[in-house]
Amino acid sequence: MSAVFPYFVNDFKATKMKRNIVFYLLWLFNSVFSLSVTCGQTSVDYYNNGITKYMAKDYAGAVAEYDKAIAIDAKYAMAYHNRGLAKYKLKDYNAAVADYTLAVEYKPEYAMAYFNRGLARYNLGDYDGELADYNKAIELDPKFASAYYNRALAKENLKDSDGALDDYNKAIEFDPKYSKTAYYNIGAIKYSRQDFLGAIKSFTVAIENSPKDARSYFNRGLAHYELGAYVDAKADFTKTVELDPQKAEAFYCRGLTKVFMEDIQGAIADYTKTIEINPRHEKAYYSRGSAKQELKDHEEAISDFSAALAINPNYAEAYNNRGTAKYNLRDLKGAEEDYSLAIEKKSRYAMAYYNRGLVRIELKQQEAACLDFKNALEFGEAAAKNQLSQHCK
Repeated sequence: MSAVFPYFVNDFKATKMKRNIVFYLLWLFNSVFSLSVTCGQTSVDYYNNGITKYMAKDYAGAVAEYDKAIAIDAKYAMAYHNRGLAKYKLKDYNAAVADYTLAVEYKPEYAMAYFNRGLARYNLGDYDGELADYNKAIELDPKFASAYYNRALAKENLKDSDGALDDYNKAIEFDPKYSKTAYYNIGAIKYSRQDFLGAIKSFTVAIENSPKDARSYFNRGLAHYELGAYVDAKADFTKTVELDPQKAEAFYCRGLTKVFMEDIQGAIADYTKTIEINPRHEKAYYSRGSAKQELKDHEEAISDFSAALAINPNYAEAYNNRGTAKYNLRDLKGAEEDYSLAIEKKSRYAMAYYNRGLVRIELKQQEAACLDFKNALEFGEAAAKNQLSQHCK
């Protein structure tokens, strides 16, 4: 009787770092000049007050100060820009876009305003507008590393991974600090392309630049796993949980790796830890049940498959494997019911048809069994051919 062990590593995606949202307020301080005044406050005074309140995270107060600066000087591009920053922090993205637009209207060479407008447009879901703004920022400042980095993320969002790779490399070229995140994202792209060796190389550079970043170890572990380098994968997952003891997926993936290293008890321990961290981790229950099945602990396996199904009632593989556990306990009717449920959830499930056919032979349901073997063969289970020859002449 066949059980299936789909360990689902491909369900994990190498996640990308987020957009750079540093607003370079230091530029603003450095750009402010002092004025000696004899009466009243100038637009620059209000502007500086706005910076002070922004730095104190009083964003509404900052907006009020920039309002005063603009009331005095209606073409004060930097005040519009900084008011946009404060409105962005208040999550008023449309108003931020409007202020950045006024900033570039009054100061067309203002690369930072285009950059920050791109960020605001991203938050509004205007991805084409976001890309256009980063393009303009780079046109105005060809060494603007943050704009290259964010444009890379924008291109990824628009499915231009080749363009994204080029921009990540430009970001690193113009500002080596991006080695910490850009190499990580390059690795994620290569992983998604199944260039696992390339992904490993990029994640390794990311780790060299940020040795306490658990995500780089985790994703490098996934790439090692895909290449069958289980010792290296296990080492990376172990390092991940050292750095992030609550990362359930790292325990889960280490468990998968241990199965291939024939450490079934170790795998069970890791699946148990996964469940401890995330009690609704259906795949951990499923994989622990599969491991227990390997140890012929069929009753405990049934318990785990049932737990997986309580979380996800459409889990076809769990029905199939629970059916196999029931078969091994000689509960033939229970096994038949589970295989039928597996087929109900996954209509072209060759292994479930094959397994149900075997059960039906024992239940003396030869005609139904032969139909199951025919379906199993049609859907890709080669072993069904022998059963058809033996039972269905």
